[in-house]
Amino acid sequence: MFRKPLCLELAVPAFALAILAGCTTVPTTLTPNPATPDAAADPAANPAGDSRPSDPSNPSDPSAAPATLAVDAGPDQTVEDGVLVTLPGAGQDLSGDPVSFQWTQAAGTPVTLNNRGTPTASFTAPGASGELRFTLVVQSIAGQASDEVAVHVNAAPILFIVNNGTPSIVNFRKPAALSGNVAPRTTIAGGNTLLKNPTNAVIDREANLIVNNADSNRISSFSAAVFANGDLIPTRTVSNPAAQLNFPEALAYDAAGDLLFVANFNDFPWSVNVYEGASGIAFTGQVAPARRFTSFLMQNPRAMHFDGNGDLYVANAGSHSITVFEDPAALNGPATPAATITCASLNSLLDIALDAGDRLWALDSNRKRIFRFDNASTLDGEQTPSAEIELAGSATPQGLVIDSDGTAFVTDLSANALYVIERIADRSGAVQPDRTIQGDQTQLNAPWHMLLLTR
Repeated sequence: MFRKPLCLELAVPAFALAILAGCTTVPTTLTPNPATPDAAADPAANPAGDSRPSDPSNPSDPSAAPATLAVDAGPDQTVEDGVLVTLPGAGQDLSGDPVSFQWTQAAGTPVTLNNRGTPTASFTAPGASGELRFTLVVQSIAGQASDEVAVHVNAAPILFIVNNGTPSIVNFRKPAALSGNVAPRTTIAGGNTLLKNPTNAVIDREANLIVNNADSNRISSFSAAVFANGDLIPTRTVSNPAAQLNFPEALAYDAAGDLLFVANFNDFPWSVNVYEGASGIAFTGQVAPARRFTSFLMQNPRAMHFDGNGDLYVANAGSHSITVFEDPAALNGPATPAATITCASLNSLLDIALDAGDRLWALDSNRKRIFRFDNASTLDGEQTPSAEIELAGSATPQGLVIDSDGTAFVTDLSANALYVIERIADRSGAVQPDRTIQGDQTQLNAPWHMLLLTR
């Protein structure tokens, strides 16, 4: 809301002054109604036909100016995504003439306004953070006036988890706050999905969920990732022979270039396919990679992530190392990593994460540990961890994601569980999860890697 209430400064009859008490007047140009006659020029309104001035103190004076219009679009609001938002507007013509109302959206993610021709409109908050602005126009025979209100939407993050046991993808809203046997928001599962040994997922810039199918050498895509639910047929599927997939295990997505990176676990030398236009409708069927780079220093790539500089970090299960490729979108053919990070403490590297503090996190499944490496962008060669976190009570930790608040999420393949660890950058030694999501309602079944969508 920008002005509460917005009143138009005009000549006001004395009997209306009491109504305006307490209303802040703002000098505003009133938009006249074309149908309103000029009182001085209209013989019916001015029988004497002279140009005498109006008398605002006399309510019966037919040549008096129109009364003030008042409009209030209501208070500014802050809401979460998905809730029904009410815009409680108000307005009146103080002369008593009837008024009409019209709500319009002035800025922000487009929404559908309900009851836009009434004082009180409503809409469902969109699934994206940002500011929405709405304008309320009140009109009478005298003209019109308007006021604007702001609605700030805080869209909660959504955590997508890929289940490798019963092939499926589940997602949880506001995962940092969850605990116990809680059901997911949505579940993509069933024979129509054609999911087969999925381990990884990304979301493209058109909000499609892209999933690997390692056993069938396919890449599947489901539209409207946040809402996709049930036994769905993929909207797009990319497959061999053109796709050149060989047990695709890891995915990474570059939204700026609309590039999908797919690492082949069983290739030799190990390879990463780079597909262009990954969000487009043409990305389906027999699609060949635009480029394909290889390296003997990648060994059984299991996970991939970009850092803030656009460098691609590849977690190699075969060598328990992390290879770093600069400007990966331009690579083609044999490629030399800019860095290869090793650590004698790593025994079974399953996943990695990078945070805004230039920290690299490595998940070791066999040792049930997370290793932290500071100043990640400077690392090369053998490294000593900056911190070592033992996941106390875990069985087979498999996937790792860290949010912007420093909360870590760890999947446990054998326990069918998700662990939530707060302030992980401050932790070391044996650490118990702050919360555990586990139970039949969670639909977790051999959960692998995760995708955290911030909106």
